[in-house]
Amino acid sequence: MFGYAIDGTPSDCVKFAISTLLPEKPDIIVSGINHGANTSINVLYSGTVSAATEGMLMGIKSMAVSLLSFSHEADMSVAAHYAQIVASKLPTLDLPNDTILNVNVPTIPMEEIKGIKITRQSTSEWHDHYERRIDPMGHDYFWIKGTYITSDDRLDADDVALKNGYVSITPIHYDLTNRRVMKELEEVKW
Repeated sequence: MFGYAIDGTPSDCVKFAISTLLPEKPDIIVSGINHGANTSINVLYSGTVSAATEGMLMGIKSMAVSLLSFSHEADMSVAAHYAQIVASKLPTLDLPNDTILNVNVPTIPMEEIKGIKITRQSTSEWHDHYERRIDPMGHDYFWIKGTYITSDDRLDADDVALKNGYVSITPIHYDLTNRRVMKELEEVKW
């Protein structure tokens, strides 16, 4: 088997592969499988989601796949199984040009998965704090720690679907413009 290794951010790797390494654009981009869910606010921090977004910006149907577990020993086979299911359907889906599929898989055995649920981003959030540590050379550094608070109870929310044993598929797009506030700002006498 042949492949490339690229040192860069996930979106840089997609951009470089498509513009330089590959002889033609691929039919789809599958980014992941990522350790840790990319639900709710987490999509803003996600390299996995940004790599899929880069593919979408280059005109390629794209998806991001994440497993709920942060453990590097976690069994990825269930996530791989569902990634293959979604990837096989991705080329035929009539998605808008500005949309990717964000797939999240709970860390449970295959037989406990209840199915696939189409979801929205939840309103969960992080309550962060930073732990001061000292490296072997005696220099201070800070390690981010935090608690993820799932406050959303809507049945169609991504975090809720995962908690209830479903694979979550959320169609997301990158335009973060608040159109209502934009209209209000247009009325301001600048």
